[in-house]
Amino acid sequence: MSLHLRQVALVARDLDQVVDDLCAVFDLAVGYNDPAIGSLQLHNAVIPVGEEFLEVVAPLVEASRPIDSSIVAVETGATC
Repeated sequence: MSLHLRQVALVARDLDQVVDDLCAVFDLAVGYNDPAIGSLQLHNAVIPVGEEFLEVVAPLVEASRPIDSSIVAVETGATC
């Protein structure tokens, strides 16, 4: 039995900085930004890597309280 990982998602404080760094280091380019994720108070960048995808999400604005567990992990340094 084999496992195929189709997408990896990262959570960041600063979407642009992380995406710029990833694209520069690995010679990649953003393929898509999903406007629908804004309803979760997030923005994202989906970067194709071969036939798989690397997605980076970040909060749209500083929230007065955590949006979800992934944001909590970024804020506290914990892992999910």
